[in-house]
Amino acid sequence: MRNPQDNMVYVVSLSHKPIKQNSHYTWIDAVEKDECYFHPLKKGWPDVPPNYIAFRYDGQLQSVHYIESYQVVDDLSAINESWPEKDADSDPDHLLYKLGPAMRPPYTVRSGPIWNRRIRCAIDTLLSGAYENISEAKKETIRRLDGINN
Repeated sequence: MRNPQDNMVYVVSLSHKPIKQNSHYTWIDAVEKDECYFHPLKKGWPDVPPNYIAFRYDGQLQSVHYIESYQVVDDLSAINESWPEKDADSDPDHLLYKLGPAMRPPYTVRSGPIWNRRIRCAIDTLLSGAYENISEAKKETIRRLDGINN
């Protein structure tokens, strides 16, 4: 039996806001320029890296990426000075992802009514054109997983 989660995509929202104070370098820059993404290793974030990650901003899906590699990082600024510095011993480690090439939908996939900043969807629901927005893609993914679990 196949694993229904192999094609799951972790969808996150990116901000135009600077990563660090007094900087113009944004979260979008980390993805688009550095082909990387990172998040803290703490509750609410994956502790096991997903196969795929997608980014949405400006109200729509921008790209889906295969995660080529990952590492646990103590101080992100030691890798890239534009990334956050470790603030204190209490700061969590981070998962740092090296992203594969962007897969961009050939049509506009709006976010839809999404209240969570981070969700999971099956990759085909995001890229096939069968679902009008990310919210619908999420509902279809949940429907499929419920069918497998029942």
